[in-house]
Amino acid sequence: MNDIGPFELNHIYNMDCLEAMKQMPDGCVDLVLTDIPYNISQKSNGLRNLDYGEWDKQNGMEVIWANEMLRLSKQTIIVFCRKSQFSHIENIFTSGGLSTRTIIWHKSNPTVLNCDKLYIESTELAVYGKKPKGTYNPTYKHNVFDLDNAPSDRVHPTQKPVLLFEEFILDCTKLGDIILDPFLGSGTTAVACIKTDRNFIGMEISPEYCEMAQKRVDAELAQLKLEL
Repeated sequence: MNDIGPFELNHIYNMDCLEAMKQMPDGCVDLVLTDIPYNISQKSNGLRNLDYGEWDKQNGMEVIWANEMLRLSKQTIIVFCRKSQFSHIENIFTSGGLSTRTIIWHKSNPTVLNCDKLYIESTELAVYGKKPKGTYNPTYKHNVFDLDNAPSDRVHPTQKPVLLFEEFILDCTKLGDIILDPFLGSGTTAVACIKTDRNFIGMEISPEYCEMAQKRVDAELAQLKLEL
């Protein structure tokens, strides 16, 4: 039986992730795979909605979150983050004895903003950290991932492609492993876990996105039953 504190496998919890993670024992998950708030919300300019909501206004919390992730994962952590957050998180992982790399997601269809004044931002970064005995299945693989960035079922402003997260899961875990996403958002990590036969635990502070994530999980489970 898996000791993951007061939580159950393959469930989504509508709660603050820090409160949840503090209730979980050390080394209780195999992989933390998440996309933290970038803290980039700003007043909308009339053309685009640039204010994503209160969940994206948590400056300085990345250090606290990263330390909890380091404590909980017994193998690997992958955290998508803003450039200004990257070094803080990487330093925590390195100081904790993890081998780190920069993951670069090259988006095929990036958001076009101020393209007549600046280079278009077509990449996002993630900190990859692996503990000494962490699972790593590839034998030769670059750290740049090229994947479509327009999910057909997009319901969240920062939603990542399921195929991207499936690839990370297949690279860094084994069948039946436990994957934690403390910022589940629209549920991409959970859906990717179902597709790859892994277990998940998801936390999401927004009731709206929590409901959306559950609907995506339910739809994926229903599809799986049809395929059996």
